[in-house]
Amino acid sequence: MKQFFKSFLYYLLLQSCVSLYDPPTNFKFGQLIVNGRITNTSEEEPIVLQKTTSNGLRIAVTNAIVEILEDDKSYLLTEKENGKYFKPDNLKGKPDHTYQLKIALPNGSNYSSKKEKLPISNGSGKSTFKLIYKNIIDEEGTVVTKPYVKIFSNVSLDTVNQYMRWDVTETYFFFMLLIPSPYALTAQPPQCFSTNTVNSQNFTLIHSTNTKVKSLNDLEIAERVIDNTFAERHGFTVYQVSLSPEAFDYWRRIKLSINQTGSIFDTPPAPIVGNISDEETGEMALGYFEVSNVTLNRFFVYPHNISFYIPRPCTYDPTRMIESYPNRCFDCFSLPNGTYIPPKWFLD
Repeated sequence: MKQFFKSFLYYLLLQSCVSLYDPPTNFKFGQLIVNGRITNTSEEEPIVLQKTTSNGLRIAVTNAIVEILEDDKSYLLTEKENGKYFKPDNLKGKPDHTYQLKIALPNGSNYSSKKEKLPISNGSGKSTFKLIYKNIIDEEGTVVTKPYVKIFSNVSLDTVNQYMRWDVTETYFFFMLLIPSPYALTAQPPQCFSTNTVNSQNFTLIHSTNTKVKSLNDLEIAERVIDNTFAERHGFTVYQVSLSPEAFDYWRRIKLSINQTGSIFDTPPAPIVGNISDEETGEMALGYFEVSNVTLNRFFVYPHNISFYIPRPCTYDPTRMIESYPNRCFDCFSLPNGTYIPPKWFLD
């Protein structure tokens, strides 16, 4: 059971930039998992439906009817991939409007989220980064020095009562292995792209009333070790997320569970309840449907920003054994979220 919830939270981590933690084990198999949000941006973010299984895995919930209500107007979502339901192009969140998620499962069960208003303001700001070195302890217990990209946010808050979270994702690419052929013209190696969360073990929450300040300078929000994925340009997206008080409290309780350390005699943390439930039985689904005002910043770290040379990991070398190349040099899909299709913004 505990292993299932670890994998479940790892799933949330990938979908929502949430840190992995070890939640309570009082759940039942066949429970609905819902993850997704509506924002004021045009980013393509699906609503993901899954169910728990007895062996600790998750299965996609297909052929559901999923809709989002904006005030009293309904928008039907389209299932483009198994268990992934995408919003129509004409639906983009509007500040101070109310949103609700409605789900009709093939078995006749109907779930809905609590209505939430999209926050009016978000604040403005800019993300910056620094390249640093720091000492860490490796798996063998040895202290080693490694280079990192450290990401900061400088933000001016619009109101004195804002609930904020910062999420960071990275997008990088590399040239896959291309073995030259004496019978063909030299071709460009195919490119593989990957987008993932950064700092999955932590996320930043700020309530502006508690901070009693209108601006935050050099707020550290993420860091990423520099490895061979920086051989080409490496893109970062910083999401500055303005939340409802209810959503902020949900993530606050998750953060408390992550940071909770104690003995086996301590009282276990209370179940972290989301905002989606069965309309007839009241059974709670796992996860949260978030209604948020998002500002995003993007920047690139280029090879020339780094003070040392990073070789391309899949460059063909006739003196090298083919078996010594990493698997991703041959199979893009072996990489987490590997794809041959780059995000639109990455090529702009």
